[in-house]
Amino acid sequence: MPERYSSLRVFLDTNILISASISPTSRFLDFWRLRAVTVVMSPYVAREARKHLTGEALYRFELLLLQMEEVRDTGLVVLPSNIDLVEKDRPVLIAALAARADYLITGDKAHFGQLYGTSIDGTTILPPRTFLDQEEYRL
Repeated sequence: MPERYSSLRVFLDTNILISASISPTSRFLDFWRLRAVTVVMSPYVAREARKHLTGEALYRFELLLLQMEEVRDTGLVVLPSNIDLVEKDRPVLIAALAARADYLITGDKAHFGQLYGTSIDGTTILPPRTFLDQEEYRL
């Protein structure tokens, strides 16, 4: 576990927040139940999720937000030149790097799939199931 924090910092992308909010039985709710994990998101990610949620799903989302650390959206981080992301996904990776997240968890295989399993400035990008299946973070 990284020394700079007492718990692992896991930044969740919009699609994970939406999936966790839509169903009260979603496996993605496990992110909030994991031992020694701080769930992190940015205002940009929260705004994007809210656009796709209504009713009870929006209510569940707002409750999840209360259990997360919000980090600032920032343009101060410069992505390495070899990172090719569509414009809408750049703020997600930038916020995860600025938050010094240990992991960026995203189900966006189309845009982040080529980065799965790689680490950028100490932040490893993984799909949600890969992270949740890791033994050391079991409930």
